Amino acid sequence: MKLLVATKNVGKLREYQELLQELPVQLVSLADEQIEMDVEESGQTFAQNAMLKAQAYAAQSGLATLADDSGLEVDALNGEPGVFSARYGGPQSVESASCRLADVSRYSLLLDKMQNVPWEQRGARFRCVIALALPGCSVPLVAGNGRCEGFIARVPCGEHGFGYDPIFFVPQFGQSMAELPSEIKNRISHRARAVETARNVLAQQFFPDSTSRQDADSTSWLHTSEVRIRTVRPSDAADLQRHCYPDKSLRFVEGRLAWAISGLDGGKLIPLVAEAVGTAGSDTCPPEVIAYIKLRLRSTVGELSSLIVAEPLRGRGLATALLNVGREVARDHGARWLTVAVEPEAKRLQSFYRNRGFASYRAAKTVEHGYTGPVVYMKQLIT
Repeated sequence: MKLLVATKNVGKLREYQELLQELPVQLVSLADEQIEMDVEESGQTFAQNAMLKAQAYAAQSGLATLADDSGLEVDALNGEPGVFSARYGGPQSVESASCRLADVSRYSLLLDKMQNVPWEQRGARFRCVIALALPGCSVPLVAGNGRCEGFIARVPCGEHGFGYDPIFFVPQFGQSMAELPSEIKNRISHRARAVETARNVLAQQFFPDSTSRQDADSTSWLHTSEVRIRTVRPSDAADLQRHCYPDKSLRFVEGRLAWAISGLDGGKLIPLVAEAVGTAGSDTCPPEVIAYIKLRLRSTVGELSSLIVAEPLRGRGLATALLNVGREVARDHGARWLTVAVEPEAKRLQSFYRNRGFASYRAAKTVEHGYTGPVVYMKQLIT
């Protein structure tokens, strides 16, 4: 079966070929079918644009057609560039979508706009909506919806991928999307998340006897990529008490957060939370805070503390993601060292930090928030 992917972007077509390789379909591009028609992306949302393109190209080609609309949403820019991601900086960007120079022009414009935004406020996400249209069918189907949460880096890094990948920092790996090999990117990206659903829709539509892929490990990574990391708010107390501090009272957690938030304005204490905003959950219920970490800045040293992840979600990369974001925030504020104090009997936690580049350097006693006792201090040079 021939399936048209409504794109002229060779990088995007390559991603689809890898993501849909298990289905018995021959993927072709607009160039393969010698289709030069451009469809105006006049929709106000990713879903509207995807459906517009799928329907128009299915009618033109006579083929079942997959079309997506995807883009980057940056919190500090009120969601820009959003549906204009491919046209950021002017309409000429669309015609040159496969050109690396056009990619550099777009993300350079974005970096210029964010020059004075501190790292902890540079949250962003890639979003993708996939639509499927059949020739003669008047109503396209939204077949997939995905997102990948991250941050906008200060400088571009990496040679893989395309578009905004070089400036999109992926917390669970501590690298830009363009630094990740394709086999990892294709497990965590917004398009991978959307295709995961679209693959099943295609199988049900055209190959009902086939078995859709079931990959528990892939699901785990995809879940982690849908976790947003941001600075804490007073309203997070109830979620944190329920998920991370069930043995503490809500009043205790509220007091702890109030103290932490009081240091935000001076830039001396930066508390961060991880918020689950999975595609399905974000449409039907509010996000929930599921993890917490605190960063204290002292001259050239960033001190980490209070790293905690909700019990059911431990071991899925969230602690590493919080640690990687904390490191980048500390670096952005001029710190050269990252330190953490761990109780001597917490061997697994010490091992966690050692596996991520920390080394023990001294033992001491500490008093903080009701805890009095010995600790082992561990540190890491921020390169």
